[in-house]
Amino acid sequence: MADALDATEPGASKKNIVELTREQRQIIYDDAKRQSLSVLYHLQNFVHERAPDKTNSFRHFHLSGEFGTPDNLPPKPYIREALRLKAMYMMREQDGRNRDGKDKTTAKERFSHVMYEDGLFAWQFHYDYHNTGRAYLVDEGESGPWIDYEKEGRHTRNVSDRSWFPLRSLIPEKMDGLLGAQKNLGYSSIVCAAIRLHDHGVHVGQAAGATAALALSKNKKPRDMAYERASIEAIRGALCGETEGAVPLLVWPWRDLPADHPAFAAINRLASLGALPLDPREVDFKPDEPAKNEWIEAVREISAGVFEGELPSVEFALPPTRGEFCVAWWGVVRELPLRPFQRQSDTDADGDGIADADDALLFTPNAPIVWEIEVVPAEPHEDGLPPEPTAGVSEPIQINFCGARSEPVDAFQADHGRVFDAARGFGWGRDLTANVRQRNDPKDSLKNAFVFTRGSDQWEHGVENGEWKVTVCVGDGGHEQRGQRVKAEGVIVIDQVDTAEGRFWEASAVVNVKDGRLTLDLGPQGPGENTCLNWVRLERL
Repeated sequence: MADALDATEPGASKKNIVELTREQRQIIYDDAKRQSLSVLYHLQNFVHERAPDKTNSFRHFHLSGEFGTPDNLPPKPYIREALRLKAMYMMREQDGRNRDGKDKTTAKERFSHVMYEDGLFAWQFHYDYHNTGRAYLVDEGESGPWIDYEKEGRHTRNVSDRSWFPLRSLIPEKMDGLLGAQKNLGYSSIVCAAIRLHDHGVHVGQAAGATAALALSKNKKPRDMAYERASIEAIRGALCGETEGAVPLLVWPWRDLPADHPAFAAINRLASLGALPLDPREVDFKPDEPAKNEWIEAVREISAGVFEGELPSVEFALPPTRGEFCVAWWGVVRELPLRPFQRQSDTDADGDGIADADDALLFTPNAPIVWEIEVVPAEPHEDGLPPEPTAGVSEPIQINFCGARSEPVDAFQADHGRVFDAARGFGWGRDLTANVRQRNDPKDSLKNAFVFTRGSDQWEHGVENGEWKVTVCVGDGGHEQRGQRVKAEGVIVIDQVDTAEGRFWEASAVVNVKDGRLTLDLGPQGPGENTCLNWVRLERL
């Protein structure tokens, strides 16, 4: 393909695709079609042979004729990556990411650190940053094929919290008459890796379309609308049930609010205005639960800071649910004028010394985040550190499961995932050296290193026969892990334990060894689950 491109123009193969001519791009598209059809051929002819029971056979897998093209491939290519927009505000990873989308102390979901004042729709996904390194195959040189690899520190699979997308990230920094859409948006490359699902792209398109329609109807520039509370709320209204025939879009990122719920629009509108009492950890609204009097009073009190004028009252024949109250309340306050944002200057709206282009919250002075989360200290059995040895027993056997480059830990022997060796006295039933991970600081390998299994694996240590106290630690300093299981001599020590990022689980059991080897069994695992073994302590009783 590179040769074909350079035949049309010297150096064409080195150009960005957007700089190529239509004819040059067609060379790339034709090659992409060949690659796609090669994958189809591979599926049809080879993949089924790898399925012992033939249940996963692709022999009859074929392309449908829905596109009406001679080769049944789409008429236009899907270009996954896009040039990002230099926007009024560039969304950052730290705005929406917080420890795998879970509260580090309770493993509960929560709303993101930053809930922008100009937020338009909800999103949540993995920060799934793909391999960015390229290495040519040695024998071929730089003219030959290459493979990709993961650059150190560039890959993360953490999940965002329940997040918001701001209007400003649709609007170019300088150019008027243009709005971002699809993946041409104002965000960092890391955030781009998360807001990349097709449904996210659809939501972006809806938000851009609603913004464009209102800007035209009101004869306003979108960049000015980003500073106007009433304009932002008009866009939300167009997205959330006030446009005839449109399916309402989730504006505030509630977890339990379906679009067909009678109170969907009212709850979304009140929450996005900040007219409901909100807690960062309470991501379920529970619209069908009874509305308590103290909660109703809190809504009225908060609403007084959002709407101008005297707030009306609402009466109910029977005690309302939370959803019913929101419908009634939104019905009486929606026509009231909103308290406008008070803009201090053209470059620093809230006068907090942070320029608007760098300020996630335009009208919240000196507050880089909306709410703080208290970090509760780990319990002793969650800190990843061995407890004091059992009193009155001999010197314990202690094994640290870590990488070959991890620094030694006093009083611990290192296990690097190698197969059992009688001379060494311990090891695995198979080679697990590829299953060693080191997180964060290599000097702290006791907590930040582990051997993991995605299925079932066995580890053994030669010991005297008799009773032994076995203490094991599982967990991951860099990721949440779910469904971890460990048995010692058939005795369950850890069963289906979930650990949040940076939290661990330590547990002990007393077992009886009869064959000269103390055996640990890890797993079996469920789909997408791992058992991460950090260290083990063996004490002869």
